[in-house]
Amino acid sequence: MTTVDFFFDPSCPWTWVTSRWLTHVAEQRPIEIRWRPISLLLKNGDDASDEMREEHEIGLLAARVAIAAGHTGGNEAVADFYSAFGTANFGDEGSPDLAEVVASTGLPSDLERAATDAKHDTAIEANAVDAEKMAGADAGSPVLAVDDVGRGTFGPVLGSAPTGSAAGELWDHVVALLASPQFYELTMERRSQPH
Repeated sequence: MTTVDFFFDPSCPWTWVTSRWLTHVAEQRPIEIRWRPISLLLKNGDDASDEMREEHEIGLLAARVAIAAGHTGGNEAVADFYSAFGTANFGDEGSPDLAEVVASTGLPSDLERAATDAKHDTAIEANAVDAEKMAGADAGSPVLAVDDVGRGTFGPVLGSAPTGSAAGELWDHVVALLASPQFYELTMERRSQPH
């Protein structure tokens, strides 16, 4: 079993697509995903545009709830909350109500209050430090770190999530690149929105 640390800002649509791919990988390969919330708002502060800042503020609120969910129900609760939040945020609804998202997971309803509790920022920032150690200071969200390899990467950033055998095949390629000590970076222009 390979452990994969997935560092995510809940507000990032690209991260959401990558996370869905990773859940499909878990059906194809022996991986265990550790869901680790981060905040692009805490990372970037005032460097974001007004539009991005608003999205990142929502991400911070959701990341706090995800941390609280982890304290209550462990990694599975973080995964359940993020799945419900992402489905609501990136589906037809948009701008999800955190109380409704929490209620849909079966987690304790009072977890929604964690959104405004800055005490959770310490854990979020600790996750960000770990992500930076694995992928570098320039990495944003998502960061994927594979324990068998000992390092991580910003991304992969995907336009849509491969499923079935295609999900597993892409995973094999990503791990092979990460395992190569010569590999440093691949980038290309994003020509469409995530879907």
